Amino acid sequence: KKTDNPINTSENVLNLVGNNKIFSDTIINFSSNDFRSVELTAILPGTADEQAIIPRLKDQIARLPNVLSSPAVDVHLSSTTADSITLSVRPYCHNNHYDSVHRQTLALIRALMLNMSERHA
Repeated sequence: KKTDNPINTSENVLNLVGNNKIFSDTIINFSSNDFRSVELTAILPGTADEQAIIPRLKDQIARLPNVLSSPAVDVHLSSTTADSITLSVRPYCHNNHYDSVHRQTLALIRALMLNMSERHA
């Protein structure tokens, strides 16, 4: 008899959804998959050149300790307005390194933003 339904989230985390009262809640298992994604965004001025920024950001993030080379770091334009562009930034790492990769990637994004503001000041 099947007692649960495995579902992998977009962050590559296995969720087990139970079929009976004992397992009526979703069980989130961070250790069952080899890696997970770190989902971040970078909101930049509308004048930013994403074609120049994306490869540079991918390269810098890929060099961080514990960021996996496969799957490769994903950075792409996810939205735009007259005033800003938003990049989706997604490095991958083992769950044990999630917090450090999250913090280090945020630091790179922040440094990029500061660098851009200094150039336009």
